[in-house]
Amino acid sequence: LDAVRAAGFTLAENAGDTPERPGEIRMYLGDRWYGLTWAPQPDANPIERLDVTVLQDRLLAPILGMFQIGGGIAGDFPICVVPMLHQDLELTSVPLWGYFCQISDSTTSYGSYSGAVPNEKITWGKLGINTPKFIVESDATIVAPLVFAYLLGW
Repeated sequence: LDAVRAAGFTLAENAGDTPERPGEIRMYLGDRWYGLTWAPQPDANPIERLDVTVLQDRLLAPILGMFQIGGGIAGDFPICVVPMLHQDLELTSVPLWGYFCQISDSTTSYGSYSGAVPNEKITWGKLGINTPKFIVESDATIVAPLVFAYLLGW
C-alpha cells in the first residue's frame, strides 16, 4: 500500500467494489476493497487523463515485470513484446518491464544463449538500465515452485 501512496494515489479502505466517478478506481487486496483516487492534471491531454492511462503509468508500470523460466527462443519470446510495441507499432509510451528474473540451469560460461545475462537485454530494448535484474542459476523445476510459493505466501 505504501507503493500505491508513493505513486500519488489517495487510499480509502473498505471501499465498495465499483468506482463511483471518473478519477477513481478500485483495488482488491488482502480480502479488502480499496478506493484509489488521484488529483487531476489540468495540463494533461485527454489520453493522459483517462483512468486506464493513469493506472498504467502510475501504478502498474513500475510493478509489471518479466519472470522467465528457462531460455532460448521460447523463453525469450515474451520479453520481446515491449520492443515490438516500440519499434514495430511505434507505441513509444509503452513502459519497459518493471523487473526481470530468470531461472535457468544454463550459464553463460558454457556459451549458451539460454544463459544470456540480463544486461544484454538492455541493448535490445527489452530492459532499462535501472531495471532490477535477477538471475537464479538452478533447476527451474525445483526453484520456480519455491519462489512462487514464497511470493504467494504459501
